[in-house]
Amino acid sequence: MIRVIGFDGIMFFLSGMLLLTVDRRIYKTEHKNKEATYSSLFGWINLSGALVLLLIFLWLR
Repeated sequence: MIRVIGFDGIMFFLSGMLLLTVDRRIYKTEHKNKEATYSSLFGWINLSGALVLLLIFLWLR
């Protein structure tokens, strides 16, 4: 169970970073402001989810 939480935390972190760096930059260069906003929002949601999962992982360990 602890390994699953750690793996999920890593996946949330990686997907959040990809949303914030790659997707947002692509949408901004194509002048799609609405998509860039949503990409940024979901990127921060993923990063905060990764933080929560990391704290749970450290608490259970």
